[in-house]
Amino acid sequence: MAAPIRRGSLTLIGLLLLVPLVFWPTALSLGSLWADTGGTTYVHGSLLLAVSLWLVWRNGIDRPVLVLDLQPPAAVLLFISGVTWAWSVQAGIGILAMLLLLLTAVLAALTFFGQEGFRRSVFPVLLLVFATPLWGSFNGLLQWATVCAVQFGLLLAGIPVAFEGNRVDLASGSFEIAGGCSGLHFMISALAIAALLGELNHDTLRRRCKLLALAVGMALIMNWLRVFLIILIGQLTQMQHYIVATSHYEFGWSLFAVMIVLFLFIERRMPWQVANNSGAAALPALMHSMFPPQAAVGRARTGALVAAFLALLLPGLMRVLAARPVEASTAVPRAPAGWEMTDVPQKNGWHPRYDGVHQFQIARYERPTLPFVEAYAGAWGHMSPEQKFGGYFNSPLPGADLLEADAVTLNGWHAHRMRMRDTTGNEWVVLVGYDVAGRPFDSALQAQLWYGLSSLGHQHSLLSRVFILRSPCKPHCGRAENALSQFHAATGGAY
Repeated sequence: MAAPIRRGSLTLIGLLLLVPLVFWPTALSLGSLWADTGGTTYVHGSLLLAVSLWLVWRNGIDRPVLVLDLQPPAAVLLFISGVTWAWSVQAGIGILAMLLLLLTAVLAALTFFGQEGFRRSVFPVLLLVFATPLWGSFNGLLQWATVCAVQFGLLLAGIPVAFEGNRVDLASGSFEIAGGCSGLHFMISALAIAALLGELNHDTLRRRCKLLALAVGMALIMNWLRVFLIILIGQLTQMQHYIVATSHYEFGWSLFAVMIVLFLFIERRMPWQVANNSGAAALPALMHSMFPPQAAVGRARTGALVAAFLALLLPGLMRVLAARPVEASTAVPRAPAGWEMTDVPQKNGWHPRYDGVHQFQIARYERPTLPFVEAYAGAWGHMSPEQKFGGYFNSPLPGADLLEADAVTLNGWHAHRMRMRDTTGNEWVVLVGYDVAGRPFDSALQAQLWYGLSSLGHQHSLLSRVFILRSPCKPHCGRAENALSQFHAATGGAY
């Protein structure tokens, strides 16, 4: 075992590819994201993966021998990262799970091959950050910036135009600067190229930051120009041009290619910098003190190897056991005294959205002196990033506008109270409560975090439920709140 391991790059690549196999649910989610040609924002992920593997191979050309250098302290970090990943998967926090997958891969290289494995793998693995949905959180900001830039450009051009939010009304037609016009894909692609270029050139940290800032600025300006030109072409051609009718995105990539040529031209003329040896040595010195070469020697090497594999494999096994489903069962309450249960009308009926819910029931309750109350009860036998309380599109009233929100407690029932306006203009008071194995929550996120921790502790899934009450604001929302309070009290508050 002390003998050098030949073909070091292949060995390290094999270890790095073992990590997504152990953490398969998250790897599958990433693969689905990269293969989503409808969304397109992260379809460059497969190309980045190929580049990352090539970088690992390239980093081993000068040092073809990779020695097994087991690091027990790194194994502890590897296990903590893996368990945190399992918790995030169970809690349905998909973005965190993806980032932890990448971190775990770097820690695995450090655990098995020490500082050399870390140096060879850290940049190639972290390059894949540019293919994770972490960047989606910037989409709204980029969309707002695009709207402002295009409005300014159209005013400077003297084109008669009217603006209403994201909508642009011209004499020849209307455009909507939607979320897909934000330029997010162009920005993260430019960032990945700039980061890769800095690595290939062995740039200093300061020069790499300059390249990243230049890439962001040029990508944003290019996207603003793209949207402006599409609107201008639409105005000049009465909305009949091919670019306007069919080829928004392809036109953008043509401009992006021109932008990259200009970016490389500017990069070649940026001053090169010599690395500060004292600063460059700080990280290696810290790494050497924390993870010295051949940390495990003699008989300790066998135990360290077993511990390293357990640190890598056990979190995956824990997640498999924690995902074992239980029976999903739930029911709306029976009609209490003074109330009559009726069916919810099918036409324009109420259809809360909770992706992956395994069972649900809906009912309406009426009482002569009060507005009617409708109840929804949904249950999950197990939860995951695709099946959870707080999904991106999940809502007790899909398409509605949220007007007010606060937390309330009714006879021991913790609920999130909202006043919402639906797509027809009607206002509702809505109460939403969550339950994980009998523990109540008024927050979807808190309920999911508790579910993830508890399911790992019990090593099986837990029955999870959402319960919703709503009542119309007729003639005002005070009567709706009174109806909800009286209904809940009449049922005994058994949810």
